[in-house]
Amino acid sequence: MKPFLRFALVAFALSLVPQLLFAVDLDGIDKETIYQEIDALVDSTPTIEEKQFKTSEKLIGKGIKQHDKGNYDKAITLYSKALKKNPLSALSHYELSMSYYAKRELREAYIATLKAIALDPGMEHAYIMQANILDDNGNPEAALTVYDRLLDINPNSFMALLNKGITFLKQEKFTAAESTFLQANEMHPSHPSPLYFLVVVNNMRGFSYDEEKFIGMYLEVAGTDHRRKIIESRREELSANAISITSGQELSTALLVAKVGRRSWRKEKHRTAYPNERGYRPSLKEERDVADLVLAMYDEQNEEQSFSASDIEKISTIKKLMENGFFEAKVYLDLQEYLGEDDHNWAQENKKILSDFESWAEEKTFTWRFD
Repeated sequence: MKPFLRFALVAFALSLVPQLLFAVDLDGIDKETIYQEIDALVDSTPTIEEKQFKTSEKLIGKGIKQHDKGNYDKAITLYSKALKKNPLSALSHYELSMSYYAKRELREAYIATLKAIALDPGMEHAYIMQANILDDNGNPEAALTVYDRLLDINPNSFMALLNKGITFLKQEKFTAAESTFLQANEMHPSHPSPLYFLVVVNNMRGFSYDEEKFIGMYLEVAGTDHRRKIIESRREELSANAISITSGQELSTALLVAKVGRRSWRKEKHRTAYPNERGYRPSLKEERDVADLVLAMYDEQNEEQSFSASDIEKISTIKKLMENGFFEAKVYLDLQEYLGEDDHNWAQENKKILSDFESWAEEKTFTWRFD
């Protein structure tokens, strides 16, 4: 079985294990000493004879078979024997990291990845394993740094993008996760995994409209993917909950259900519960998406439907804000206690816009708020 496929299966199985249950001290590992030892080994090791090389490869193959059977100690023994035949085998160290990882011996697994990368700086799977070890050990930021290092070496690393997106997703950094999965999808449009995770991202955010879009895209390429039944069940659930907007409904109602099947945060009586049990909270992006859709509906129905004074006030407010570039600023100031990290980062980067909006708003009277 190919290394990255075996890795994916191991990672999937271990995703059910609490991450910090096996946390160990990785910061105390002396990386420089390990690198120096590898450099000295490279300098002192004579050319590997073909017979030794072939024996090493056979031992690695036997180790992989034992690993796939769950016999991790036997696999580790075989990989260690392979290293005696070929001390410069980056693959042996990588396979050692796989078996140590499966045993949840994260310190030994991490050291093995350091040695694999020192011997072969371009070994993609060793970087991914190292990042996953760091993430499992409660250090997602260090994991993201490893993925970025790999992407600097190989900008076309699909697996780096996919795993980086998963790390963002586990942190509930939904905007960053979505952006990363979209990059992975652009790189490999026929692969179902980025689209599957795009469904998951939008499900967790409560963006049913976008979720439904990615469900359709996923099913087009899923084939016999093992997650297909899960996604098909979700599509049926969305269809059952779909709400169609009739021309006779007020715009204020349309604002609540503008996205088909969308569970609007405005329907909740106790907003302080956010993020809710599904990880959902309101966001600047969703408010903008809904506002764009509401304005489009208004322009389309303006001649056919009379709107209430309250609706007209809302539309007028939204238009003024968008015309002056202050829509996100108004939303942020109204909803900031409910928003997530990505939106607070936006506020830090756009302090001038918030300040300009507050000065501009002093001359206006906004009786309608987004909360």
